[in-house]
Amino acid sequence: MHHSPPRLIRKRRVRMEAAINTLVANFYSHAEQEGCQKTLNKNEFKALLKKELPSYNKLDVDKKMNELDTNKDNKLTFEEFWAFIGQLALIQNQCRK
Repeated sequence: MHHSPPRLIRKRRVRMEAAINTLVANFYSHAEQEGCQKTLNKNEFKALLKKELPSYNKLDVDKKMNELDTNKDNKLTFEEFWAFIGQLALIQNQCRK
């Protein structure tokens, strides 16, 4: 499912659009560090956690990579990474209750 993002005619993006754009940009920024520019390897995933998600930096990276890496190629596609973002969102939702 590939959709082009809608063109924004307003100068100021709303917060949810900005959050989504930030997540996508951060994924590809870290994916470009080593090897394939469309996936995160373990080192890139670990660096992303350390820099962008410091509250989750203590995560067992090997275990989380294994859980998220559905095709078992030792890399995370954006879709596999998005599953992790969904997990984090659910955790945040539980904290708000």
